[in-house]
Parts: sequence; structure tokens; C-alpha cells
Amino acid sequence: MLMYAYLRAGMDYLSAMTLTRFQTFISCFGALASYLYSGHVNWHIAPFLAIGSLIGAQVSVRVAQKLKQSQLRLLLHTITFLLIVQLLFGLVSGRH
Repeated sequence: MLMYAYLRAGMDYLSAMTLTRFQTFISCFGALASYLYSGHVNWHIAPFLAIGSLIGAQVSVRVAQKLKQSQLRLLLHTITFLLIVQLLFGLVSGRH
């Protein structure tokens, strides 16, 4: 949603994605601090999630630089739609 707000404000896709990634990082860092403080970190999966997140961020930035704005827009809308379908399926099937 944040990226859509940046795009509506007139930002180009690369700038919007960069700011969205930065704000996601800050938010996740705050959540990590909170979970560490309360002792609710699952250390069995945390390193794998962190590594996957770092790799995914790097790949997405590099791919975004090579695509046209129209392709990025289509990709963003497609992924957003698929996530909505996944959430609705989870609600309907009772898996949430």
C-alpha cells in the first residue's frame, strides 16, 4: 500500500520501491528489537528468513532497474492481486 501511495504522489517506480524498502527495513528492525526484548525470536527459522529477505531485496532492485515502467506496473498489480487471492483463500478455507 505504501508503494501505491508514493506512486500516486508522482514518484517514479524505482524511487517508490527504494523508499518502500527502506521503510520496511526500519519497521522490521523495530519489530526485531521488540521480539528480542520479549524473548520471542524463533532462532531455528530467523536466520533463513533474514537471508531470504536480503537476497530478495537485492534481486528485486536489480530486476526493477532492468524493466520498463509498464512492466513494473503490471508486475506490481499482478503480485498484489495474487496476494489478495491468497488472503481470501485463507479466509474461506479457514487457514489464517
